[in-house]
Formats: sequence, structure tokens, C-alpha cells
Amino acid sequence: MNNIGIKGFQAAGVAAGIKKNGKKDLGLIYSTVPASVAGVFTRNRIQAAPVVLDRERIKSGTCQAIVVNSGNANCCTGRQGMVDAEDMAGVVAEGLGIVGDKILVASTGVIGEPLPVEKIKVAVPELINTCRPEGISDLAQSIMTTDTVPKVVSAKGRIDGKTFKITGIAKGAGMIRPDMATM
Repeated sequence: MNNIGIKGFQAAGVAAGIKKNGKKDLGLIYSTVPASVAGVFTRNRIQAAPVVLDRERIKSGTCQAIVVNSGNANCCTGRQGMVDAEDMAGVVAEGLGIVGDKILVASTGVIGEPLPVEKIKVAVPELINTCRPEGISDLAQSIMTTDTVPKVVSAKGRIDGKTFKITGIAKGAGMIRPDMATM
């Protein structure tokens, strides 16, 4: 996974203690300037708090960071789930010194358990301090649940004489049906 970073973007992944196995479970991708954003969301009737929050936030067309945790889906957690998703975004925004509504959140893992937001708050300073252009592989590891390997791909191209680079990060395909389920 050499040379997969994208100019103007930084990433990181750390172990916040959300997963019992001690592996990385909190990730961040940060754009040094506000970036264009778009999203595709589940049409399932049950939607996790991060899905509801992000669906609203992307209406502005820009964001500057995405914070993601694994080990807890923050789904079927009621009003507290929304509060926790907003808190997760808020602590990252404060640490980065940017506007809170420019932070998107994502959570993947166990459904129906409260998000351990205090563990996330404790880990955010390390997450921000380890953010770097080469941090994509750490981010990819931090979003894994039942995945056996991190999934990252990067490619370069040219359009109208201008060179571009794109990098994609994904997690396993579980919970896709129906209509992207809880993704």
C-alpha cells in the first residue's frame, strides 16, 4: 500500500478500546480544506444514527473530515445514538479546529448497544496527532469488523492533460441486502 495517499488529505486509525480484541477501531480521514461531498444511503426503514446525521449534513455539499468507528454500529440506539453521533463529530471538530457540521460520522459493528463515546473522546487526540498522508492503511484497518483483510485501492489517470489520483477504502460486503441495509 505504498504511495496511496492523496494530496491535501490525511488519515489515521487507532485502537480506542471499542473492540474487545484491542485492534484499531477508530479512524479519521481529514481534508486540509473543505471538500465536495456526496453520499448514497440505505433505504432500509432502520437507519443508524450516523446515517441520519450524515444524510442531513451532506446537503451542504461540503465536508472536511469523516470519523469512523468499528465494533459498535450505533444503530437501534434511539435518541442517545444521535447525541452520541453528534458528540463524536463534535470532539473531532474541536480537535481539528473546524466547524462541527463539516464532520461526517460512520459506525459499524454490533447493533443495539450504546456507543462507548467516552472511549472515543479519550482516543481522539491520538487519532488527530497520528493523522498523516500515508495513514490510509491505518484507516482501512480501523473500519474492519469481520473483514479478513483491509481493502484499499489507488489509481492515477489523466483527463484533459491534468493528472489525478483516486484512492478508495472499503469494508466487507456483509449487511448489503436489502437496499444496503445498515451501511
